[in-house]
Amino acid sequence: MFSFLQGKLVNKSQGKIVIENNGVGWEIIVSDQTLKSVGSPGGQIKIFTRLEFKQQEGVFEIFGFSTVEEKEMFLLLTSVDKIGPRTALNVLSSAPVEKIKSAIRHGKAEFLNKVVGIGEKTASRIVFELEKKIKSGSLSPGIFDTDVEVEEALLTLGFSKKEIKQAIQKLPSHPQKLNERVALALKILSRRVKA
Repeated sequence: MFSFLQGKLVNKSQGKIVIENNGVGWEIIVSDQTLKSVGSPGGQIKIFTRLEFKQQEGVFEIFGFSTVEEKEMFLLLTSVDKIGPRTALNVLSSAPVEKIKSAIRHGKAEFLNKVVGIGEKTASRIVFELEKKIKSGSLSPGIFDTDVEVEEALLTLGFSKKEIKQAIQKLPSHPQKLNERVALALKILSRRVKA
């Protein structure tokens, strides 16, 4: 089992990247979050990896992550009954890892329910099985709750829920203070208005 892969980014497409290492092109399945972070083809990158066996087709797939935290979250998600690698990747594509952890920690199953392939029962099971594991680990608390407050603040300024949700999705994990996150969201929204 190899832990990471380092080499030249040859290609990136929806859900996949190809890394060349010692003359071999490795096709790696990645989340949307990792896809955004790897940069343009031609550069050197390091991707943390997980090898999974696809039993129905009898083939191995390599899943890749831009950070150790994302890989750890993937392993946590796939430890839940009936959550396969692809579903776990859908969850990781939906938001930054800190936000997913915070949602689980605060018992917000409805946040996971919005992810493609996650029904209400499955979302509840993820929260139930992982809540204690995440609470015992290191976690930047409150980012999920802070963004709920950001949404409320922007609604009072007259923006639509759809615009606000799109802006919040683009917010980085830091800063975590409410006023700073509102200011960043306003910048993103003002760019949309000008465009």
